[in-house]
Amino acid sequence: MRAPDITRRTGLNRTVLLRPGAPWHGRPAGRVLGATGLSATVVAAASEADVPVADAPLLELDRALTAGEAWAQGVAEAWVDALAHLLGTLHTPTATDRQARAEWAEADWARWEAACRVVLCGGVVAGELGSRASDDPRLRVHGAEVAVDPARAPLRGLATGLGDDVALVLDLGHSSIKAAPVRHGTLGPTVRVAVPWRPFDTSTWPTPAAVLDLVADASRRALPAEHARGRLPVRVAVANYVVDGRLDEDETYGTLARTDEDPRGVLADALSTRLGRPVEVDLLVNDGAAAALSVGSHRPAAAVISIGTSLGLGFVDA
Repeated sequence: MRAPDITRRTGLNRTVLLRPGAPWHGRPAGRVLGATGLSATVVAAASEADVPVADAPLLELDRALTAGEAWAQGVAEAWVDALAHLLGTLHTPTATDRQARAEWAEADWARWEAACRVVLCGGVVAGELGSRASDDPRLRVHGAEVAVDPARAPLRGLATGLGDDVALVLDLGHSSIKAAPVRHGTLGPTVRVAVPWRPFDTSTWPTPAAVLDLVADASRRALPAEHARGRLPVRVAVANYVVDGRLDEDETYGTLARTDEDPRGVLADALSTRLGRPVEVDLLVNDGAAAALSVGSHRPAAAVISIGTSLGLGFVDA
C-alpha cells in the first residue's frame, strides 16, 4: 500500500492543539510553532517586559534566552510545551484529537504511530531555542531530536547522492531563498537572499516572474565563477506541498505552476535563460521531504518536521 502523500490534508499545520488552559489551546500547530506565530508571541512577551524588539523577533528571543531573561524563558517554555503536546497528539491521539482531524484516514494516524524517531529542523530550531528543545525530556520521550545544522537540513538532504559534477541545491522559503553549490557530493557555502513579501499576506506576493528573478539571483551568487558554463543539475526544496513534482495550488509558490503543470520545467527554463546555461531540475520536493533525505534509511521509521515559517513534513519509512 502506498503511504499517504504529504498534502494540505495530511500535513501538520492544521492540527489543532487541544489542552484547555494552555495559551495555545484551540490554535493550529503551524500558527503556534512556526516562525510567524512564534514571532508574534515574542513581540507580545517582550512588550510586557518593556523590552524593545526591532525587525527580528526570533533573533531577540535567541539573545534573551542566552542572557537568561525571564520573559524569554516563558516563551520558550510555552513553545516546547506546545511542540511536546503536538507530538503526543500524533503518537497517542485521544478521541477528541481524532475528531479534530476528521479528514485523516487511519493510515495517517498509523504512520505517526510507527514513527519512533522525530527529527526537528528548520530556522526556528537553529539557535538557543533548538538547543533547549533537544535536551527537554518532554520531547525526548517522543523520540525527538534536533538535526545537525538544522537550518540547512533541506539543502543537505538535496545534496545527498549527487555525483562529482557541480550541482546546485535550492531551498525556497517564506523568509528567504537559500542556494548552495554541491561539488563532489559536498555541500558548499549557502547564499541567502531575503524575500520581499510577508508570510501569509498574499497581497504582498510578487509575480511568478519576480519570484524566478530572486531564485536566479540566489543561484548566480552561489555558483563558483569557474563553473559558470555547461549543464547544471538542480534540486529544489520548497515551502509548499508537493506531490510527484506538482505544487499545491495557492497564492504563494503555487503560482509557479500556473503557466505549466510541471513547475520543474518552469524553474529549469527560467534558470536556463537567466543563467545563460542549460539547467535541469530533476527533483522538486517539500522542504520537510528534502530534509528527510539527509536522515537516510532508518528502522524503525522516522518523521522529519521542518519548523520555519510554518511546518514542513517528511518521512523516512523503514
